[in-house]
Amino acid sequence: MNKITIYYDAICPSCRRDQQWLNHWVDKNKIEWCDINENKDALLHAGINPKEALTSLHIQLADGTIVNDIDAYIALLKLSPWLRVIAWVMHFKMIKHYLHIIYQKSVHERLKKSNRLP
Repeated sequence: MNKITIYYDAICPSCRRDQQWLNHWVDKNKIEWCDINENKDALLHAGINPKEALTSLHIQLADGTIVNDIDAYIALLKLSPWLRVIAWVMHFKMIKHYLHIIYQKSVHERLKKSNRLP
């Protein structure tokens, strides 16, 4: 079985909390974590711009497809039978749109606060 690779920012406290939360809800055999700060070659090999990886969650699905932003969160939530309903709700166009705006704003504020804004 191929795993989903999650490209995450290990420097970010919020990202590490998300990692712990996801490890609790999703079978650890289904996911693999890749720190974007220490694995730039893996990012480039996957075709992900390192600056974009810093500003948006990226995952590589088992079939090799790269998904980012809210679509990445939806794909991850679908891995848990308990969270699939949340993923389904998030997929509605207006909800997804507002989640994207909130997500991008929070990422921008986090990176600005830590002086890491690209």
